[in-house]
Amino acid sequence: MKTGIGLLFFFAVFSALINDIANASEVPRMTKDELKELLGKPGVKVVDVRTARDWDGSAWKIKGAMRGDPEDIKSWMGNLDRNNAVVLYCA
Repeated sequence: MKTGIGLLFFFAVFSALINDIANASEVPRMTKDELKELLGKPGVKVVDVRTARDWDGSAWKIKGAMRGDPEDIKSWMGNLDRNNAVVLYCA
């Protein structure tokens, strides 16, 4: 996945979340192998948008991921660099 595609993913997901207009099937997705290739590379930020309960109760977290409350996107989206690839994770 190239940075340009990451930015497209970033904007597509934010548009869907903020405007609440897209169906889940319309949001670009990647495989875990594609994500593994990106982890640790400069210019890639992973945001875990699981609920606080799921985040706190999970033994499995992506190393280096930040948590972003899906109910309060505006509180954390300003901390992201729009020039980098941003991957939102929810499982």
